Amino acid sequence: MVKVAIFGAKGGLAECLIKDCLIQGNFVDAITREASIATNKLVELKEIYPNKLSIKSIENSYSQFHFQTEYDIIILTQSIFEPKELIRKSDDEIDREIRVGFTEIIKITKNFLSKYPPKNSNLKNIAIIGSSSSYNGFAKTATYCAIKHGLVGFVRSLNDEYKDTNYRFFLFSMGTMKTKMAEKIINQDPNTFLNPSDV
Repeated sequence: MVKVAIFGAKGGLAECLIKDCLIQGNFVDAITREASIATNKLVELKEIYPNKLSIKSIENSYSQFHFQTEYDIIILTQSIFEPKELIRKSDDEIDREIRVGFTEIIKITKNFLSKYPPKNSNLKNIAIIGSSSSYNGFAKTATYCAIKHGLVGFVRSLNDEYKDTNYRFFLFSMGTMKTKMAEKIINQDPNTFLNPSDV
């Protein structure tokens, strides 16, 4: 049975991924930073799939998550999107964006690779959610675009480093989706937004 870990589990795309993984018969650990999950769709999914979905909460940083399962698939969806001119961002805002969307992803990946080093079997996939911002720059999103650009280099480097192993690394970069994050975008036609379930 395929074992999947999905970080940033309260996001719109993550919820769709969790649901699809469960429908396919996989075991899923949904990992979120927020302690309260009462209003989330995860609760409904837990009731439908009580033996296949586990909801795990981390108080602060995702990199504090202790891997106790040798997952077949890890999906890292977490990021912060706060459009604002760079000069109007505080140092703390910049640090938090980079920590959540970049540094934490690197640390989580390192932690899993350290705990479960490569073998000659059991293909393992680590997937990171990128963005069209991984390849283009957009006004008022300098930090976000820099993070997403950085993830391109991270994934390419790991695929080269682990090319002769059972590990594969992916960056899935799509356009704007119909999620809470999209509510912060004012200069794009909402009719062009992608449905997370289609993605």
